[in-house]
Amino acid sequence: MKWISSSSDDPQLETAIRDCITVINDNLEPKQKPSLIVIFVSAHYPEEKDTVLNILKESFSESVIFGCSAAGIVGSGKEYQNRPSVTIMAAILPSVSIVPFYTAGNAIPSADDPPESWKEFLGITHLEKPDFILLAEPFYPHINQFLAGIDYAFPRSAKIGGLTSGGTQPGTNYLFSNASVYTQGLIGLALEGNLKVEPVVAQGCRPIGAQKQITKCQENILLGLDGEPPLDYLNGLYQKLSSHEQGLFRNQLLIGIGTDSVFDSDPEDSTEFLIRNIMGADPEKGILAIGELIREGQIVQFHIRDAVSSANDLRTQLVKHTKTPTVSGNPKAAMMFQCTGRGSYLYGEEGHDSRMFTEIIGSIPLSGFFCNGEIGPVGHTTYLHGYTASIALFHEKID
Repeated sequence: MKWISSSSDDPQLETAIRDCITVINDNLEPKQKPSLIVIFVSAHYPEEKDTVLNILKESFSESVIFGCSAAGIVGSGKEYQNRPSVTIMAAILPSVSIVPFYTAGNAIPSADDPPESWKEFLGITHLEKPDFILLAEPFYPHINQFLAGIDYAFPRSAKIGGLTSGGTQPGTNYLFSNASVYTQGLIGLALEGNLKVEPVVAQGCRPIGAQKQITKCQENILLGLDGEPPLDYLNGLYQKLSSHEQGLFRNQLLIGIGTDSVFDSDPEDSTEFLIRNIMGADPEKGILAIGELIREGQIVQFHIRDAVSSANDLRTQLVKHTKTPTVSGNPKAAMMFQCTGRGSYLYGEEGHDSRMFTEIIGSIPLSGFFCNGEIGPVGHTTYLHGYTASIALFHEKID
């Protein structure tokens, strides 16, 4: 197994791609051919994106090609925002099945269909427990239904990825899958064999106040927490915060919805909470609308987000991965899917998350892009996130 990452910020798209190809070819052994080519292309290039596949197929005619356009990219351990840039990752995976797939429109299995229907739909009936890398354009309307479906069909598989960015209208974001360029829908890779994808998800928040139980709710409307209106609880909590925390409370208040394992988690660790926005409030009734369906009995905790909490959470999740006993050895490579609101917009400088990754995990090939939404698990369920860094770490299996 071998991974190579290259990047270029040349203002000419063809030159940038060929610069990356040169780096990859220089690091290949004679007659070595990549099994997989992953490319992320800045949306700042004006050229038609068909150019991408035409150039890649010249050099890597036997490789599976996969990737998308984005507002910014992560390449060779660096981050490029608000300017033309390209990153290409090449992988030589001799004992791994790599199956690309594409879906668009309404033709996906229903919630009542058996798991086998998902295998047939994706064209992977010959695979037992693949891991998945998923890319979708941000206007794809069935992303949550799709994630729920593959969780149901492949409950023990990793699913991680992101939504393309840079285009503000339908049809202006690009997905690359082998010889095709798509402007709608979702593409994916199913990976099975001598490869394990380990996800790291950092939602970038820290908890405030106590864990509370939902005692009354209706769909996404939070009506009661431990028997009192949620706004009554929040008013009391606000008075106990520092002036800095009060400022974040007014502008960056979020809610964490606990998973089944929340009571077993570290109280300072937000991993086991699904972070969602507060969509609105009714001061007269003391109730909240939140960005997720909820049910009575769930545990919730309010959270705040800033650059410090975001950095601390990413560090916590990366360090935790290094101590996870379920993986063998160090990862061989990684892909980072981080929100467009991170990077220089959050930290005031480019490269923060990539540098922290290298500091903790090591100097391994790292590519990725800035997303309009990040895909990754919380607990045992896969979600679409915001303001998150979702990282896929690629480990070689050791029997």
